[in-house]
Amino acid sequence: TTTGFNAPVNDARLRFWLAPFDADNMTYRIDYVVLRKVDAVNPPIPPVAPPQVPGPGTCTPTPGNLITNPGFESDKTDWFFHTDGAGSFKTANADPYECANNALVSINQSGSNVQLYQAYLPLEPNQAYRLYFAAKSNSGNDVSVYVHKHGYPYTNYGIY
Repeated sequence: TTTGFNAPVNDARLRFWLAPFDADNMTYRIDYVVLRKVDAVNPPIPPVAPPQVPGPGTCTPTPGNLITNPGFESDKTDWFFHTDGAGSFKTANADPYECANNALVSINQSGSNVQLYQAYLPLEPNQAYRLYFAAKSNSGNDVSVYVHKHGYPYTNYGIY
């Protein structure tokens, strides 16, 4: 449930935070990113209950998804990568979770600020949202996900 603001905002950033988990010569694949409003958070979200998706090669839009280009089918449109180490971000069509593409983030040199993000998402105050995505790394390392204000002071909007 969103927190940290009292009126609708259009400045939210969904951030895949790769630091401090990244390492030299590491890759991350991210696909099928969905952020949408839900009516209630009760009953509790079941543990590790992935959404039903049509599978590789088939694309079906998810109703209510606030993320644009959620499967990276339009190349890097609306997605941004930043690192203070060394690395790159591109779309790839190897091993997608759904549709044909996914994000491929390659870490050549780890950093302390490494993120893949989408900005300027609309959110409503005190609203329940559900976030899900498919992700993996070649080393099995973790990734953190946050939704916060896109600009300074980077207010946490309560979704993580």
